[in-house]
Amino acid sequence: MRVTQDSLVQSTLNRLQTRLNEHQDASTKVSTGKAWQVPSDDPARANQSLVLRADEHARTQQQRNAQDAESRLEITDSTLQSMNDRLHRARDLAVQAAKGTNDESERTAIADEIDEIREELKSLANTRHAGKALFAGYTDGPAVEFDDDDNTVFKGDGHEIDRKIGPEEKVRSNTTASEVFKGSEDDTFSMLHDLAADVRAGDVDKVSDRIGDIDDAQDRLQSAQSSVGVAHSRVLSALDRSERDLLAVQKERSDVEDVNLAEAIMELQTQEVAFESTLGSMARVLQPSLMDFIR
Repeated sequence: MRVTQDSLVQSTLNRLQTRLNEHQDASTKVSTGKAWQVPSDDPARANQSLVLRADEHARTQQQRNAQDAESRLEITDSTLQSMNDRLHRARDLAVQAAKGTNDESERTAIADEIDEIREELKSLANTRHAGKALFAGYTDGPAVEFDDDDNTVFKGDGHEIDRKIGPEEKVRSNTTASEVFKGSEDDTFSMLHDLAADVRAGDVDKVSDRIGDIDDAQDRLQSAQSSVGVAHSRVLSALDRSERDLLAVQKERSDVEDVNLAEAIMELQTQEVAFESTLGSMARVLQPSLMDFIR
C-alpha cells in the first residue's frame, strides 16, 4: 500500500492529537486531584460516589442530631440538679419549721425563703435552650406560669423531642415540666405554696406532712435525672460510633474519587515525554526538501 505525504501528515497529526488529549487528561487529574471529572468518564465509580456521598450526608446529619441532643441533655441534667438542690433546701426548712420551736418572725423568714425557692424553681423550669424553653416540648413560650390566683399553669405541649442519632436509632432529648413537677394529686409549685402558708400559720402537723410531699417531688426529679443520664450515655456512644463511621465513609469516597497523587504526577511526566517525542518525530518526518518534491 502506497503511503502518500498527505496520509503521513494526517496520521502524524492524529497521533499528536491523541498524545495531547492524554497529556491534558493527566494534567487535569494532577490539578484537580480527582480521578474523573464527569460521570461519563467512569460511570461505575460515579454511581458509587453518589451512594457514598448520600451515606456521608446522612451520617453527618445524624452526628449533628446527636450533638444537639447531647447539648440539650447536658443542660437538662444540670438544671434538674439545681432544682433538686433547691428542693433539698426546702426540705431542710420544712424540717426546721416542723419542730414547732420557731417564733412568728422566724416562721415568716422560713416561709419567705420557701416562696423564693418556688420562684427559683419556676425560673429553672423556664430555662431556655436554642431559643426555646427546655421543659416545654416544641412550645415557644414558657413551660410554667402562675395565674392571677397564684395557681400553677403548665404551658408546654408535652411532646417528646426525638433525635435520630443512628441509621436505626432515635433518642429522646428532653423531659417536660409536667413530668418533673406534677404528682398524682398536686404539683411541686402548689405544694411549696401551701407549705409556706402552713409555716406562716404555725401548723406543725401540716408542715410535717409536707416533708413527705417534698420527698415525692425529689423522687420525680431524680427519676427524670436518671432517664436523662441514660439518654446522655446513649448519645455519647452514638457520637463515638458516628465519628468512626463517618471517617470510614469519607475515606472510601476519597478512594473512589481522588487520584493517587504520586502516580498521577508520574503519569503526567510520562505523557509529557511521549508528547515531546511525538513532536520530534513529526518534525523529522514532515521536513520538506527539494528531493521530496522531485520524488
